[in-house]
Amino acid sequence: MFLIHVKSWCKLAGVATSSLFDLVMLYYNIMTAPLSSLPQLPARQFPSEIDAQWRNQIDRDFREGCPDGLSNSRSPGYQMYLGAIARANEARNQLLKENQFLTTEEAVKELGGGEYASSITLAAVRRGSVLAVPDHGYHLYPTFQFDSNRVSPLVGLLHDVQMQRLDGEKPDPWDLLTFFSVRRKLLGGAALKDCLWKEKFAEASRYIVENALV
Repeated sequence: MFLIHVKSWCKLAGVATSSLFDLVMLYYNIMTAPLSSLPQLPARQFPSEIDAQWRNQIDRDFREGCPDGLSNSRSPGYQMYLGAIARANEARNQLLKENQFLTTEEAVKELGGGEYASSITLAAVRRGSVLAVPDHGYHLYPTFQFDSNRVSPLVGLLHDVQMQRLDGEKPDPWDLLTFFSVRRKLLGGAALKDCLWKEKFAEASRYIVENALV
């Protein structure tokens, strides 16, 4: 099953490779032409609620499923809508609490500048080789993806297998952060974000390919 998923991912990416190692190592060579960096976050004081972009997405989802449900504040549909907003606020705040983040400027410094600075660009984030969650007009970079001037190639791997699962649609960065942050029984109770380097790298790679497509 593992090899089947790897071959499927390779076909999607247009890559001819016979091993997971070859597949993963591609991410170290994907950094292309640098573009302008993302906005800077001036302070660590995050707002307590989801931003307008996230809320608008919830609005659209509810209006598609229940066109008249938001016109009456006393309707069951409207109460469900309020519940969805509350759950989104709770999930976001929990993720912000459980993880550490860098601003764009800090992330560039973490990668040592120079040739690595190009990885902290809008292009890299859009490709999925760097994870940055949008929040109130800024982008927040989880620190777990960085190590010794590198970005873990498993960040790009998760992005692409999730994109395959979504039939070519780009996965939501907050969903990716959630996937990295939840503790997994198959990883011995550890979160995926704690298995991105060294001795747990192969185990985490296998977990992503076998489970992110489910």
